[in-house]
Amino acid sequence: IYRYAFAKCSKLEKVEFAPDSQIQVFEKYAFFSSRIESICIPTCVVKLSEGCLGFCGSLKKVEFQSDSKLQIIEKNVFDAAPIKNISIPRRVKIIGKNAFHFCTRLRNFKVPFDSELQIIGKEALMGSPIKRLFIPPSVTDIGEYGFYNCEKLLSVVIHPDSILKSFEAEMFSRSLIDRVFIPSTVTKICIDAFAGCRNLKRVEVPNDSKLRTIEDNAFAFTQIGSFFIPPFLDNINKNAFFCCGFLQIIEIDEDSTLSSLK
Repeated sequence: IYRYAFAKCSKLEKVEFAPDSQIQVFEKYAFFSSRIESICIPTCVVKLSEGCLGFCGSLKKVEFQSDSKLQIIEKNVFDAAPIKNISIPRRVKIIGKNAFHFCTRLRNFKVPFDSELQIIGKEALMGSPIKRLFIPPSVTDIGEYGFYNCEKLLSVVIHPDSILKSFEAEMFSRSLIDRVFIPSTVTKICIDAFAGCRNLKRVEVPNDSKLRTIEDNAFAFTQIGSFFIPPFLDNINKNAFFCCGFLQIIEIDEDSTLSSLK
């Protein structure tokens, strides 16, 4: 479907596709700012391009076929759409920047256990009211502010075999999570990554962690009671644990290389 094909069609409320549809791509802004209320993405679609369903103010329901071939959800695809639930197809590898920007009614964001997801872009779900999140083992990168200000987010489950590289700036800041697992592959926890997570009590760092740096304010204003410093962690920047009034135990690995504590 070509770019802008049905953009701003103010009377377009319903879209149906043939069961054997061979459509592979929704191009940029294909249905942008139309009035469609629901859509079922055809099986053969492999890419939803930038803004293709953005600002569809009546779009409450988005469905995918069980055998969906979708691989890429580009930036701003569902921008400001009032969708309440979404189940990401198994083959999706990339969720782009601001893909669910201003989706203020999105409460359920489901990722399958066997997902092939690799990248979640910057601000992808920032400010959404999702309550639970599963990060599959295939995810390597989550952008800055990915889940920032998700004030109803209670639980983040990160697969124990995760290959995540880092927790970027403000990634989970101001959420309601009470615990988090730091995968052994993570080398850096960036500025304000968990700042303002006032319910955060437990941070699990494995013995074989490759963590090297904790940046400014990473855990500021949390309730963590203890923290394990793994052997390769050599830099803890200023205010990393600022106003952590419940922090009583710091356990340092006997082979620690810690060289900077600001």
